[in-house]
Amino acid sequence: MRATILTMLSALVAACASVPDTAPLPSVVQLEAEAESPAEFGAALLATAEAAGDEATRAPYLARLNGLGVQVAEGESDDPLAAWRAADTSTSTPWRGRTLGPAYRRARLAPGESMEMEQVFYAGQKAEIAAHASKGARVELTISDRDTKRVCARSLSPKAKCLWLPRFTERFAITLTNRGERPASVFIVVR
Repeated sequence: MRATILTMLSALVAACASVPDTAPLPSVVQLEAEAESPAEFGAALLATAEAAGDEATRAPYLARLNGLGVQVAEGESDDPLAAWRAADTSTSTPWRGRTLGPAYRRARLAPGESMEMEQVFYAGQKAEIAAHASKGARVELTISDRDTKRVCARSLSPKAKCLWLPRFTERFAITLTNRGERPASVFIVVR
């Protein structure tokens, strides 16, 4: 009788172990709320990302891990995070010429020097370019459409921004010109 009960309990334990866990994964917000420290939050994100099983389900956990700047410890060869990042297509890096979410660039201009860059903006979506020059610099910001028609022209003293609504999805020329007598450093943010 005792052997029969033990056999039944063993079979029950084996059956329970083979049933897949179908409970939904906790959200990133839930994990962060439950964590008592940043390290605990990182560990919970990694464990949940591994449990996700597929790229689409893993994406929000991976995005938060990337935002935290989580990297494998030096000398560690087992790095599932690298494989997840390589397989993730939801956060591919935009290349020049494609529309970008906020991105910055630094320009260094000698006196009288100009620099031109191009950027694509979508039709009907607000375009914004902000620039900030070094103190005392006299830099001009000009934006032109594909027909070289000026969309915006501003003098940075030391900062300025241009906002407009493109009528067509097209490439715009962004020109910075140093009108001063000394070198200028300019940070430009495109959104």
